[in-house]
Amino acid sequence: MALYAANNICKGIARFAKRGSVRLGGLILNSRMVPNEEAIVNAFAERLGTKVVAVIPRDNIVQNAEINRQTVIEYAPDSAQATVYRELASHIWDSQASDIPKPLAFEDWKSWCIAMAVNKRRFIKDK
Repeated sequence: MALYAANNICKGIARFAKRGSVRLGGLILNSRMVPNEEAIVNAFAERLGTKVVAVIPRDNIVQNAEINRQTVIEYAPDSAQATVYRELASHIWDSQASDIPKPLAFEDWKSWCIAMAVNKRRFIKDK
């Protein structure tokens, strides 16, 4: 579902890029810990004409911070998760990336998803 939403966002970026300076800096993978998710998202980014700029690992510290009504950086400033967020912020701040994405049409999206599902089964079987 998240890649479908990203594709739709890229449709808007591509449309507005024709009229101005709207660009895509890349994709952020918010990990769900599913098999081969990095390979799948990297393949999707390549298909869009961009790259994955950060992988945010799944960590319970996020929920713990939320329970305490704090950000991860407030709740656990020295944690690995806080470091990931700081590095992402720094990347966004310093980035000169200016991709105009090439989103997939719905039929291409469906075909791509089927191909990824077939490859995913093959990757899992190979492990």
